[in-house]
Amino acid sequence: MSAKSLNHKFRNRIEDGFAGVESNFEPIDRYLDRLLRLLIHRHPGFKLKQIKIKMFEVCFYSNLHLIFKDDDRERDHTVSVKIQARLEKQSKKT
Repeated sequence: MSAKSLNHKFRNRIEDGFAGVESNFEPIDRYLDRLLRLLIHRHPGFKLKQIKIKMFEVCFYSNLHLIFKDDDRERDHTVSVKIQARLEKQSKKT
């Protein structure tokens, strides 16, 4: 599933003014799909801002800090680290 396909599938969950999935995550597309569905299931107000690779690291941005009514961006960072780990694990297999 390409970035375009993921963006189309989750178009109602991408916050206005943001691009959603910006990088190629095809090696872990099913994992990313499950992760986004899980976040939506656990947090019905979840909105994705963007997921991209910047300087060889995954960057995940969302509205989780608003859902939890705090200014803690650690949740986004934790999700970034999990996606990065899965991407690295998958690239070692190929």
